[in-house]
Amino acid sequence: MTLEESKKWTAFLRGYDKTLLTAKKDKKKSEELAELDRWFSEVLPESISSRTPPSMNKDELVKLMEWKLQRGKFRPLMNKLKANGEDTVRMCTTEAFGILESLPLSLPGDLRGGGKKGGKAVELSDKVIASVVSKTVKALKVLTQMKAVGPATASAIACAYRADVIPFFSDELAATACKSTKLQYNLKEYEEIQAFALRLCGRLLMAPPGAGDAGPSTGPSSSSSPSSGFPSASWDCRAVERAVWVSVRASSVGEDCGPGPSVRGASGSEATLSSGGAAGRGKGKKRGSEAVSGDGSEPSKSLKTKGKGKGPVVEIDDD
Repeated sequence: MTLEESKKWTAFLRGYDKTLLTAKKDKKKSEELAELDRWFSEVLPESISSRTPPSMNKDELVKLMEWKLQRGKFRPLMNKLKANGEDTVRMCTTEAFGILESLPLSLPGDLRGGGKKGGKAVELSDKVIASVVSKTVKALKVLTQMKAVGPATASAIACAYRADVIPFFSDELAATACKSTKLQYNLKEYEEIQAFALRLCGRLLMAPPGAGDAGPSTGPSSSSSPSSGFPSASWDCRAVERAVWVSVRASSVGEDCGPGPSVRGASGSEATLSSGGAAGRGKGKKRGSEAVSGDGSEPSKSLKTKGKGKGPVVEIDDD
């Protein structure tokens, strides 16, 4: 990754707070979204980790869904979600977080050495990525046992505990990472998304110095706000998802972000984010037989690609 590309990604991530505050036509709703986002990224992780063993309660699950619905495409899921009992929520999240505790990687520390478990630097190899993805999917399957919790919501729950290596399954990140042009919101797609985010995170962490601070450390023990200062090059999977989210939102409102940084998709091919839009994707094959209803609703039709060649623009329906 070139210095210029690294600077571009840094600029996208630095624009996250501003983009949140302009995400809705109604200023008050945008402010509510920003407050929910702060709760999701700062307060919730601390609440989860403060319990022995780590877990979430029902009220937190409902509030997490509020964050998810406001940040993305609205889907009428709340009543079904509220049907989950308190014991079910605690049991499923405790089991899932226990699985995630054994992930063989923490970012950004493990790539430099002396990370979460200390010791030598870990190479972000295909084998390590495959192991992280496999264990994450195992945890997501536990979480999807709850009513109205599909892979996307499950990824948000897991992200609240291990944001360093688990990105949220947002429409924007999926549009960038997945080979298929028609999302089914299933676990196969999430495997692509997480592998993509980990590889991009690794490239950003190894980028030439001089791009400036990327963003706040968003790992499981962090409570930094975007404006509070953070170590240089503190990229992780949450930061990658936020940067992609900003790039797509910028494109959807017609902002000229200039030539975008290149990304490497799930197939390993190089693509470019054009004017802040999503990276070009191969057509791929539909996975209808493998489809899992992401969150108890029909797959979102909010993302539409247009244009050919590098970096199609991604249009997003207004919430």
